[in-house]
Amino acid sequence: MASGLSSKGASASLVTAANYIKRGSRAILARREDGVRASTAQQDCLIEWFKRKSQILSSSYCRRYRHFGGGAEHEVFFDLNNRLAIKTTHPNKFGWSAACESVPATPLEYLTRLLYQNWFFGDDIQLIGALTGDDHMEVVTSQPWISGDKTRPPASDEQIIQYFATKGFQKSEQFPGGGFFYNPELNVVAADAHSRNVLVSSQGQITPIDIVMGRPGKALEAKLRREILPPQAPEKIATTATANTAVTYYTYKPE
Repeated sequence: MASGLSSKGASASLVTAANYIKRGSRAILARREDGVRASTAQQDCLIEWFKRKSQILSSSYCRRYRHFGGGAEHEVFFDLNNRLAIKTTHPNKFGWSAACESVPATPLEYLTRLLYQNWFFGDDIQLIGALTGDDHMEVVTSQPWISGDKTRPPASDEQIIQYFATKGFQKSEQFPGGGFFYNPELNVVAADAHSRNVLVSSQGQITPIDIVMGRPGKALEAKLRREILPPQAPEKIATTATANTAVTYYTYKPE
């Protein structure tokens, strides 16, 4: 395990929800019903999990909080009393996948991303419930509110690189937009790690808040390993002599 990791924020509800939809969606797909996609099966299982936990929320749930803003993946509200960010996914959307570029995440990938955020960065993202309606759902989560220090400049690229290095991540140049990191030991990517998603708190701490995390797809993993891992050099292990020539055998190991 890479050093500097934390698991204190990995909530039991995220783990149990992820396990529930993993098992349930596999059973649904095993029946091979026509037209059922993995993401649809996972969404149905997640709704069922929220129903079992009595965590289907009223449509007016978020009205009690001040709307702070929205982005490509969430609407964000501010719970002043508890100093929490309340986030809702867009209807039937679960952010972006870490497996490859510009692909929507499945519900399971989204929950896994939140678990990684808790584990690597010591965050405390919690599942609150779901807003459901006519063939749609929105996942509602809470996250500690981070007050950025407006007197400080945003986190610099160098600060972000150094911070992610403490978690075992190395910067990758695979995507021109930047903010992309890879942990080769654990085979985890962290994307969208720009200054808008990596804040400097009022205490001067670097704090990631909305990083796309997960396992890379096979093609992306191969590219990342070629880019980041050291080249392998041949090591001579044996020489067999024959009547006319000597045949040398090589194996490979990291330098």
